[in-house]
Amino acid sequence: NVENKLKHDFYYIENISMLLDMKIMLMTLIILGKGRGR
Repeated sequence: NVENKLKHDFYYIENISMLLDMKIMLMTLIILGKGRGR
């Protein structure tokens, strides 16, 4: 839902860092590897 997406967006903006970006990329690869990204 839109509210949940906005909550994640604001969290990202408030906590922006290279470490957070790497964590997001790693979690994305794990989810895609498990086939749950469809």
